[in-house]
Amino acid sequence: MEKVTRIGLENSSLMPHIVVAPFSNSVYERIWLENGVHKCEFVTASDCVAESIDVMLKYSQYPLEKIEQMRDVSQPHEITPLSVQAIKHIAETRYNAKWIFFLSDVVAKIDQNCDRTEFCNQLIKAINEKFDSYRRMLTPVNGILTIDVTKILPYWGYHKIDNSFLKEEKAIKISVRETISQEGYEEQYEPWITNFTSTLKKDLTINSKRDMYHYHILRSLGCNEIWVGNEKFNKHLCPCPLCKDSSGIVGKDLVLLKKC
Repeated sequence: MEKVTRIGLENSSLMPHIVVAPFSNSVYERIWLENGVHKCEFVTASDCVAESIDVMLKYSQYPLEKIEQMRDVSQPHEITPLSVQAIKHIAETRYNAKWIFFLSDVVAKIDQNCDRTEFCNQLIKAINEKFDSYRRMLTPVNGILTIDVTKILPYWGYHKIDNSFLKEEKAIKISVRETISQEGYEEQYEPWITNFTSTLKKDLTINSKRDMYHYHILRSLGCNEIWVGNEKFNKHLCPCPLCKDSSGIVGKDLVLLKKC
């Protein structure tokens, strides 16, 4: 019987399945061309899924608040098409580039012939619907996350992905496992994390600690490989006894997924 490779997907390699991103082609090629989806078992941790949702949803109030401001007819407004005004308002938000990429197609679909209030009402509804579709795509059923690549959401744009993947009905099933929380991890392995921090001679950032945590929980799931779309991930591998002798499962060729 052919050995099945267990591959752990961190949120940075999970998200390119859901939205068109620079790493999307690289992830697809690894799954369907290099490894073969039937020869691998894909797993992720519930925290990786939660963070993937959080990346898009945590700050969703920013563009929505800006469109609320645009809807206020008592405020002065430019004499330009409503779609242009909407893009400008979205561009003023926190993480503005992200929202322009993610919401420009939504803005373009709104009826330009309605008045300002109706335009903004339709846009707010459409933005919420897009966020809801993102959340649904990342909602596991009975512990299994099924991703249909034909339903990928535009983010960077379809020109950033090989259209052949979008034309074929392909789905990947990912087992989502519950693991120790980040707080529990940091409390349990605090001596090794502290020693690692002192070796670096600098404090770890929130993102660095998150990388260490994600490496630990995916390693604890018995993964043969871990795929990450994060160039700095391999600088913050967990130093605990469970992980210290397993850094080979995250070599540079596995960590650094090729950008489009």
